[in-house]
Amino acid sequence: MKITKFILMACVALFISLNIAFAQGKDKKNSGDARAKIYTEQLTKFLALNGEQAKKILAINAEINKKIDSKTGNAKNLRADRKQRIVAVLNATQKTKFEKQFEQAKNNKGKGKSKKDDDDDDESVFGK
Repeated sequence: MKITKFILMACVALFISLNIAFAQGKDKKNSGDARAKIYTEQLTKFLALNGEQAKKILAINAEINKKIDSKTGNAKNLRADRKQRIVAVLNATQKTKFEKQFEQAKNNKGKGKSKKDDDDDDESVFGK
C-alpha cells in the first residue's frame, strides 16, 4: 500500500513538473520578439532580403507583435499596417513576389484549417 501511494505521488509530481516545463518553453517560443524573428527569417529567405531590409522588417514585426500581444489596437488592422510597412521596404521584384504570395494565401484561406486558425495571420503566409 505504501509503495502504491509513493508511485502515485511520484507520477503526480512528474506530471506537474512536465506541465510547468512545457508551459515555460511555449511562452518563450510564442513571444512577440521570437515570432518577429521567425517571420523575418522566413521573409529574408523567401524574398532574398538584404541586411538593411531584414533589419527594418524585424523592427516592424517586433513593434506590431508587441501591440498585438498587449491588445493595443485591432489585430486585423495591425496586420494590415505591418503588410503596408513591409511592402514599403521592398524593391519592385520583392513586392511582386510578396503580393503574389499573399494573394495565393488569401485564395487558399480556410482550406484545411480550423476556424480558430483562420484570422488573416500573415505569419502563416510563408509557412512555419
